[in-house]
Amino acid sequence: MLTIERGRTNVVPPVLLTVCVVLLFMRGVSIFYATFYHKAPERIVAWQQPKALDKSRRDLLSRPSLYFFCDNSNQFNSIMTQLYDNMLFQNREIVSMINESVVPIRVVLNGEKSDALAKSLKNSLRVTNTPSACLALPNGAYVESTAWQSDRMFVAFLHDAMEHSVRTAGFEAMRNTDWDTACKAFQLDFENKPSDELVDYYGTMYWSIALRHNHNEARAREVLQDALKRNTKAIYFDKDDRWPEPCVHFLLGEISWDELKKRASEYKKKHKYQAETAQYVYAANLLLEGKTEQAKKELREVAENKDTRYYYSGKFARAELRGLGETYPKEEEDNDTESYD
Repeated sequence: MLTIERGRTNVVPPVLLTVCVVLLFMRGVSIFYATFYHKAPERIVAWQQPKALDKSRRDLLSRPSLYFFCDNSNQFNSIMTQLYDNMLFQNREIVSMINESVVPIRVVLNGEKSDALAKSLKNSLRVTNTPSACLALPNGAYVESTAWQSDRMFVAFLHDAMEHSVRTAGFEAMRNTDWDTACKAFQLDFENKPSDELVDYYGTMYWSIALRHNHNEARAREVLQDALKRNTKAIYFDKDDRWPEPCVHFLLGEISWDELKKRASEYKKKHKYQAETAQYVYAANLLLEGKTEQAKKELREVAENKDTRYYYSGKFARAELRGLGETYPKEEEDNDTESYD
């Protein structure tokens, strides 16, 4: 057993403090050397030149793009960019993930003197800090972003963002009424999750709607039933917060529209605009049952609700109506990225 002799107790804190200071100094020296003296091999990451976002692209499950925004307008920003280049973008695991999984694009800003393309990309992808990295779908739809991270944390960011990109592709496909791509994306998202992880009810119910549009009623019921079973068994499932589980029960025909509205009102304190989510699900179900005129009426109410314009319920309602020949703003005008109901 380690003991400290009487009279030497007060020596320990200064020694530990000295060790910490020395280690911090050594870390600083290594960063300084890597930044200013150690020359990295050219083009470890195969960075591509930026291009304007093509929001008309529909290959949403192709490689997403990793945008690296850096600013060379002052010395501090230049040093931070060099830290990224010399510490993160020389890490073999990070370099391998970037070159194999994404399209790496480097966007160089220059403060107020930045060119129009760089400014447009910065605004479209909601970049507020530099240097930073942002993952986006091939059509420019935002997925996730991060500022400075350690190499371990940056690897975790890439893993999470890549996983999230599949689910985002499913939602984007729903906005385009591209039911085939939506089904593929939600299927991949489901397969990527561990068997003991909670199933996202939003993704599941939208997946079932896409399947029904593709005339696959049996599979649509199956995914809803599987989600209910899986989430009920999860030991960490919040028994007091099941929204939007009632929507799943409604799509299975287990509760009525009146009952769904009642349950939606019960979650008012915890969730925003759950009534509109329920109304979109009701309208989509009417449409799939062939009750077109009644469905249009419900869809219009959701689509024209200013409070939910940038939520999935509003976006999907407008998409359904455009598919029925009605005129609503193109999706390019829906520039938001926070879309949970």
